[in-house]
Amino acid sequence: MQRERIPPEGEPDGFWAIAPDLVIEIISPSETAQMIHEKVADYLRAGTQLIWLVYPASQTVMEYYPPMEARRLTIEDELDGGDTVPGFRYPLKQLFA
Repeated sequence: MQRERIPPEGEPDGFWAIAPDLVIEIISPSETAQMIHEKVADYLRAGTQLIWLVYPASQTVMEYYPPMEARRLTIEDELDGGDTVPGFRYPLKQLFA
């Protein structure tokens, strides 16, 4: 969560009613394409700026960003936080090692 998105009264106790800037989810084989699509759409509608869905079985990551753009990353690529997490880069070769 970027500092400027934290409410002026400070961090709330318990549940945050604010969408995270970045979502990372490990996708299990039991999740359907429909379930995943709905989850991604919900996060983006709520204001999430970057989503990484990690597929361990295929060693790929699906990256989503507003409005509903997607990019498939393979073992030769790296995660890049872009404007959401400036300076963060991580090779998928290391993630799936």
